[in-house]
Amino acid sequence: MTTQVDWTDICAQAQMTISRALVHMKTGLFEARQESPLHCAILERMPIEFVQHNVQGIALVQNSRGIRLQVNPYTINSLPDVSSCTALLRHIEQHFYLQHPARKRRFKQHCQQNGIPFYETLFHFCTELEVNNTIPNAELSGTVCWKDVDFIPFDPTKNAEALYPTFLQAWSEDPDSIEELLEANPNCSCHAWCSDIQTNNAEEISELRDISPIVWRLIEQDVDRIIIMARESLSPKDIKAHEQQDTDGNDSQPDSLQEAFNRNNITPSAPVDIQAAKDEIERIIIRMLRIDPFFGDFLNQCILEVTDTLPTAGVALLKKHIVLAVNPTFFMQTLTSTEERGAVLKHEALHIVLKHVLQIRNPAYPNKQLYNIAADLETNQYIGAPWKLPEGALFPSSFPSLNLPLHETAEVYYDLLQKADEQSNPDVQKQKEEQANNGKGHSDHRSWNDQSQAGNHSETQGSEAGNTQPPQSPLLNGIGNAGTQDLPIHDQSIEDMVQEASKGKKPGDVPGTIQDLLAEWIKARQPAIDWKHVLRIFAKSGGKYTKKSTHRKKNKRYFRWMRQQLSQHQISADVLYHYAQHTPQQLPMRTWAEISEGLQQQALQSRPQLANVAGIDTIPWSSLDIRTVHEIRLENEHWNWPTWESIPDRLLHRFRIIKTPLDLNIVPTNVVILLAQEHPEVLPTLTWDIFGDARSSFIKKDYPNLYRMDSLAWAILPAQLIAWLTQHTDIFETLTWHDIPPQMLANNPFYQFDGQNAYMIERKIPRNLPGVKKQKEFPKLLCILDTSGSVSQRDVEYLFAEIKQIHKMGVEVYVLEADTGPQLFFEYTGVTPAYRGGGGTAFDPPLQWMNDARHGVETPIRRGTPPEVVTENLQIEFDGVVYLTDGYATTPTVVPYCKSLWIVTPDDNGGTQENLKNITYPTLILSLPSYDKRK
Repeated sequence: MTTQVDWTDICAQAQMTISRALVHMKTGLFEARQESPLHCAILERMPIEFVQHNVQGIALVQNSRGIRLQVNPYTINSLPDVSSCTALLRHIEQHFYLQHPARKRRFKQHCQQNGIPFYETLFHFCTELEVNNTIPNAELSGTVCWKDVDFIPFDPTKNAEALYPTFLQAWSEDPDSIEELLEANPNCSCHAWCSDIQTNNAEEISELRDISPIVWRLIEQDVDRIIIMARESLSPKDIKAHEQQDTDGNDSQPDSLQEAFNRNNITPSAPVDIQAAKDEIERIIIRMLRIDPFFGDFLNQCILEVTDTLPTAGVALLKKHIVLAVNPTFFMQTLTSTEERGAVLKHEALHIVLKHVLQIRNPAYPNKQLYNIAADLETNQYIGAPWKLPEGALFPSSFPSLNLPLHETAEVYYDLLQKADEQSNPDVQKQKEEQANNGKGHSDHRSWNDQSQAGNHSETQGSEAGNTQPPQSPLLNGIGNAGTQDLPIHDQSIEDMVQEASKGKKPGDVPGTIQDLLAEWIKARQPAIDWKHVLRIFAKSGGKYTKKSTHRKKNKRYFRWMRQQLSQHQISADVLYHYAQHTPQQLPMRTWAEISEGLQQQALQSRPQLANVAGIDTIPWSSLDIRTVHEIRLENEHWNWPTWESIPDRLLHRFRIIKTPLDLNIVPTNVVILLAQEHPEVLPTLTWDIFGDARSSFIKKDYPNLYRMDSLAWAILPAQLIAWLTQHTDIFETLTWHDIPPQMLANNPFYQFDGQNAYMIERKIPRNLPGVKKQKEFPKLLCILDTSGSVSQRDVEYLFAEIKQIHKMGVEVYVLEADTGPQLFFEYTGVTPAYRGGGGTAFDPPLQWMNDARHGVETPIRRGTPPEVVTENLQIEFDGVVYLTDGYATTPTVVPYCKSLWIVTPDDNGGTQENLKNITYPTLILSLPSYDKRK
């Protein structure tokens, strides 16, 4: 069974091979040294989805979920070389470039209208022959080539539609020959060209559903967009080379690029104009970096496209990213100065910064045309010198009868315009009519909306832009446009881009409006609980590291160097304790009588069972605790103890820290100082009498402000005075390590207390050998949900609003529902669990289940879509556990092997921390705020 880590590595390896293959294709190491930059650019714009089932090689998918390549990474990784991967990619891309899915739909309709039987498998066979004939010098194993067909004569220069009748008779009589050829060459699949795939629980294809004509039109628009934008990303030299290649090529094959332009009524810009527009944009951004640095940095982060797919300039909200697009003819000819061009770029950037591209999807603004106008009214007021918007740009003064306020938000302008529109205000009607009749606009807003609303809103642009397209069918409004489910990701992405562009800027470089927006965003996204501090343990430091070999050789002198470094310290107590437990013969063979009486009594107190063996001659090393072993070594240093030089490499590499056991009845001064600051309630009462007359006069001289106080508090006492008290008084005599709250030591790098033994951490030992690279795995976080009656669904939703953000960081989150025992286990996928309420509460059984799960435990697990519950032997190890509870249960005694965090529901819901405060191991405890204080 492939684990998630293995699958990630397999996909990463395949992705690396594909990346190299694209370079291979672009540089001409395929097709007999013939370069394919256009086809490489097309592939670079197509999303890749790695799958294990239903695809043996690569499949082109065009359905209602969009356009993508489904790739089986096992096939890619099994190819003999990069050239084979290049050939496979070029083959599937040619299906896309020749638009076989759309041609299949049209040909199928043609057959139905003319009474010709249509066989999908046969048509796929014909497309394979066409593809392999149109790629020069291509020979690819795993795909059907015309050389393989020897059972019927045919003309290999014909297209798939012309070849179909040739093979129809042979198919009707005996389809086995063709089917056997396809089965023997399965590297390219066509089952998802024109259908929505439905799968069963075993991930097998159960149904292929037809795509509606409306959705198919959106798919075709995305096909045209990808092909046209791929051309425009090329250099003028590459564009001319492709055009010359088409001129010299086979006239019987369609020119898909020219057909895409014709279908959308676009006259392609000259290559020199495209390059000129790219150079001009680069110059404007460099100038902005000097005089308008925030917007210069922001535009540097944007995905900029110089393209004929829209008539002017605009922003396209796609599924994976936001595109700022500019028509080269409009940019270089209609806009006559650098100031106007810079103003248009800044205008589009502001639409992104102010989130107009997202807000227009809000159902609160149903009149998209009015929102377009309102967005421009807000944006255009922030352009500023030296930039100058083109003539006809909208400002509040464009509506003289409304007396619109200055520097308001688009939402405020929308409400004012809507009220005026309801009253048939002439200024509003005039602007709407100008837009409806291709007015002099400089910004195309049509691609802001999702595909379900394509064509319902339009800020149409000027005919003088040169390259026009039907206003009701914007080419950027295809199936790849962002849907409602994609908006939260874009929302966070915009905020990240704005924050990045604001970093390191001097006062005045970032507009005040942007600064106010940033402050609002940070405040709105500030979690109610300080997860940055609390969950850092789980989300960042909780992951494990696996070893990964590098090209470096292991340093044979590494352990010698490490021993030289460690020789400055005595051999650590944990190493001696390891010898005592596993190889006691390596320790000095001394008698029990040679140990001092004090140590003998201490050992008997900690291990009463020693009374039965203390009378024997040899010291029973395996029966002693770690502190006794350590103190015996300190008391008898002249004995023949092991040294760092004698420790085997495997044992030296096992230990991560050097720690020294401490007396449980003596708390170090440093820890007392921390207690005074964080938990003064565990310290004795503080009065002036403790210091005595001599020390009081010293305090009066050195700390006069402190001396005037009538009463003292530990929190305001200087560390020097606390240290003096530990050395010269006995007020801390009754203070032991058991009095220290475990949560205070959860993040302390210098001291450790596990409930039984206390240690001082002297040094960390690196575990990474030279020549071995550490590779961090995604941390695994377990959320245990107390499903007893007093934990509510809103508490679960409130917690998982924060857990969701951690999940997005890459943390693997799992959920265990529990009451008096563990109930249901499942992996968190971003959907808040449904609360089931009822029953009692016990903390120990779920924690014991977590400890047992490392070795395997029978558990009800929810899996699959639709979900079903199955009982399996689950074996999993976690890096941290979060327990959401009302707190009403007996204090837990089971110690989790990983770090833990307790989240307690509000007091007004019955929650309590009292039982949790008595936990003896280090942990963190937080309370959710009351319901009326939640944001």
